[in-house]
Amino acid sequence: MPAYATRFSSLLRSGLLALAASCLALSPMAQADGHGDWPERDIDFIIPFGAGGGSDAWARTISTGAQEHFGVGWNLQNRPGAGATLAWEYLLDQPADGYTAMLSSPTPVMTALMEDDPLVDPLDFKAAAYISAFRSLIVASNDSPMADWDGLKAAAEDSPVVIAGTNALLAGVANIFDQAGLEAVYVPYSSTGEAVSDFLGGHVDLLAATASTALGIVPERGTVVMNTSDIALPEDVEEQLGGNVPIAADFDFEGMRFPRPIGFHPDTPDAVVAEFSRRLETLLTEDESVPAMLDRMGEEVIFMGFPEANEDYVRLVERMRTAIELLD
Repeated sequence: MPAYATRFSSLLRSGLLALAASCLALSPMAQADGHGDWPERDIDFIIPFGAGGGSDAWARTISTGAQEHFGVGWNLQNRPGAGATLAWEYLLDQPADGYTAMLSSPTPVMTALMEDDPLVDPLDFKAAAYISAFRSLIVASNDSPMADWDGLKAAAEDSPVVIAGTNALLAGVANIFDQAGLEAVYVPYSSTGEAVSDFLGGHVDLLAATASTALGIVPERGTVVMNTSDIALPEDVEEQLGGNVPIAADFDFEGMRFPRPIGFHPDTPDAVVAEFSRRLETLLTEDESVPAMLDRMGEEVIFMGFPEANEDYVRLVERMRTAIELLD
């Protein structure tokens, strides 16, 4: 081969190698941890509650499919404390490289919004996905004049009604009452059982409840006035609750769901978060074993991916902030 051809071939090869290296360096995936495509090692998966609870069960169930769908394992870590914000503070102390994720819930968000000096800012979180959500239902006694929305509205316009429930569920109701221009006395309970007991005992007018709690009351001792969320009930659950359960949108209200988000440090590259979301969606919607296990647990997969979940999370925080101000 002539010398000029050899030199040209060498220069071309060097140029192509330099271009490839440059593209790799500019790739968000490569930037995620500085040396290659994500993920290259196990992911630390943080649970802000102790072992044995609902979030812990979700995390352990999903993690059984991690190796197949992510190619790496998940190192589960329970880090309860400080109203579930201790784990969040830990997340923010880790590198924003996509190797530390957290399964959240409304609880740490509520804590961050309600405390005067919270450990974290509720917006310091990049939601990769919602994996499920629960709804706040307004439940009234069967013989109550507030057993339908018109009756409830008329009663609340006459004088504030008294509503029992946990903080997150009350926030869902407060969101609707605020849009309707109605006032209420919100009575927060640390225990769902205590709130139900006082409702059944006639000590409060209404109960803010999840669907699973409402199923223990309706239709024998109560009726669902409204599903205050923006997601309909599953058909079988709605049927068990008497059928045709009104939802917030039926009255032109903007409902509020309470999701289980999985997310990262807010500075984590979008490409990494999107890839995590894509693989998680496959695990939860196409894999047969994990959804089957969740179904046996009585859990419902309601998936929203990135970036939609992150955009919704920002709006949710602001709606919760407004609702919490109404609870004071």
